[in-house]
Amino acid sequence: MKSEEKVVTSYSFFNTLKVSIFQFDKYYEIMQQKTRKMLLFLFEIIVLVALILTGAVILRLNNAYDYAYKFAKENLPNFTISKEGFCMEIEEPLIYKNTEYFNTVVIFDNNTENKKYIEEANQNSAVYMIFTKNSLVFKIPGTVTTEYKFADMFKENKTTNTTTNETVNAVENATENVAENVADNATTENKEEQKVDKEYILKMFNEETMRKTIGNLALYLFLLLFLSLVLISIINILALSLLGYIFAKILRLPFKFGSVFNMAIASSALPTILLCAYMIINIFTGFVIAKFDVLYAILTYIYLGAAILILRSNYIKTKTKKEEKVAAETGSSNVEVTVDSSEDDSDEDEEDEKDSEEEK
Repeated sequence: MKSEEKVVTSYSFFNTLKVSIFQFDKYYEIMQQKTRKMLLFLFEIIVLVALILTGAVILRLNNAYDYAYKFAKENLPNFTISKEGFCMEIEEPLIYKNTEYFNTVVIFDNNTENKKYIEEANQNSAVYMIFTKNSLVFKIPGTVTTEYKFADMFKENKTTNTTTNETVNAVENATENVAENVADNATTENKEEQKVDKEYILKMFNEETMRKTIGNLALYLFLLLFLSLVLISIINILALSLLGYIFAKILRLPFKFGSVFNMAIASSALPTILLCAYMIINIFTGFVIAKFDVLYAILTYIYLGAAILILRSNYIKTKTKKEEKVAAETGSSNVEVTVDSSEDDSDEDEEDEKDSEEEK
């Protein structure tokens, strides 16, 4: 096959992406690329996807911040939180539900009883923040309900992280830090009268503080997405390469594992892009496709399988042409010509020479 069409081009990122998605019949060119170049291609896709998803999440959070600030300014009642507990001017409980940005429920109640709210929180999938006379209850679906006593939060000589629970996830820990920060940053002129009120909450939403918080979150989120995508991609591609290699052997194709590995990376390009598009839609609209991870895997296997079948067809055509050529030259119709796998997988030294010639 390669003797007919010997490809020496070292592909750029966009050329590799184009062939990976639209040109199955040119996957033999992908096979001839160096494995380290295909790994670099995979790395570039992952970085691009992680950047796009991080930007989408940060944009969503920034919009949510604007919404939360406006909501707090216009709807929060006048209240006070101190070591004596929570107290607001309105006697009737206030319940705010929001599904526009996050599925959250915030409850304000002057009463000391909060059991009915906790039972409701445990039965729902929303995030709950419950302010009652003596405590703040925080609940995230799938985690342990955590209760913070105001008397403990505002007591003197408080030690940090006294309420840390190992079963609470990172979001709950962040909430705990906020609760402790409230106590640490409350009015210090008279420690006996530490308190938090509506004005203090609005000050926490100042632009400088939120910009710093969002910046730190963006870096953390990018690293988390990048590492997650790397781990998932490597595992999927190794599994896909193994199955593709076995499939090629069943079809009696002389492909080396490294060549199939290159094709597996190329086959994952479109599914990864579709995964990115789906996650963006999910971030902004909440739209969910059931079993999307299964669809992602199926599409990847279809891509690699189709590429191998097309290469097999080309391989048979090339072999037939060679047999006909040899038969014509020798005058025999029983000559069988085999196409060595080395024709599809050139040596590293030859590739290095080709690359150097292209650079010149």
